[in-house]
Amino acid sequence: MGKSCVQFRKLEQSPLDIIRKIVAHTSVDEFIKIYKHARKTYTKKGR
Repeated sequence: MGKSCVQFRKLEQSPLDIIRKIVAHTSVDEFIKIYKHARKTYTKKGR
């Protein structure tokens, strides 16, 4: 599992409204920036 993964055992446990708002609030450019930063940090640790 990656650090950005979110797991819920049952669909009823997941706060879909909150997840939807967070995903909609993040632009593609911002997501790519976050992704690239995470990849740099992850690879620097030697994994």
